[in-house]
Amino acid sequence: MKKMKNSKKKERKNNSKKVLISVMGLVAIVALLYFVSNAITKYTGYSVSEKVMDKDNDFKFCLAEKEITLYINTNDAMVTLKKIQLYDYLNSVKILNCQVNNELCLGKGVDGPFPAWIINNNLIESDISLKQLEESSGCKSE
Repeated sequence: MKKMKNSKKKERKNNSKKVLISVMGLVAIVALLYFVSNAITKYTGYSVSEKVMDKDNDFKFCLAEKEITLYINTNDAMVTLKKIQLYDYLNSVKILNCQVNNELCLGKGVDGPFPAWIINNNLIESDISLKQLEESSGCKSE
């Protein structure tokens, strides 16, 4: 009976050692990954995840620096804007509702059809795709 108790104690002790070694190994792997990503950040100036997330922000920033205006003609601007293919990028462009500021629209030569875009002084009288926006603005989304 005593031998069984001793063998169970040894077995528990061995299992505890295995668990402790596994936990220490996991901690070592996490620490290694942290130091590797930290070294990459110091060397390049970018964190590992920043580069992926910043591509979209870089594109939006580029658009904001360009002369891009979207012209609409509507009573309900929000409904109209949600129908625009490039809705996700509208915060980076100027938007003018010709129903509210008709003189400004006519002064720029915009009198329909709508939506209309002026990108780098070029008038496009239709909704545009992301590819068309990239080509017209010179900004790249990827």
